[in-house]
Amino acid sequence: MKVRNLTIVLCLLIALPLLAQSLDGKWEAKQTTQRGEVVTTFDLKNASGTVTGTMTRGGGMPVELKNGKFEGGKVTFEVTQQGRGGGEPQTITYTGTLAGDAIKFTTAGGRGPQEIEAKRVK
Repeated sequence: MKVRNLTIVLCLLIALPLLAQSLDGKWEAKQTTQRGEVVTTFDLKNASGTVTGTMTRGGGMPVELKNGKFEGGKVTFEVTQQGRGGGEPQTITYTGTLAGDAIKFTTAGGRGPQEIEAKRVK
């Protein structure tokens, strides 16, 4: 009986951190560019592995996330932004790993691959 109880407690201790990782909420990533610091805000919502929300870069308008997924601590989604100077719209894919109060993203598309880290806004 003691072994069984110990096994249950150990399973809970292992599972709780995984269950506690929530993607929902507001996240901010700060990047230093030639024009100074740019803040990108992500408002994320996870519903059974489907991620929705918006991304706002600098003082721009919020852009809706598309094709969002969250599984096993990995998040992916796409945003489509208007090209510079009225150019063709560009789709950028974000792939990230959630670790506590941070998401480390890699982007593909747009100006090429970039790495950014977003931190949970408390």
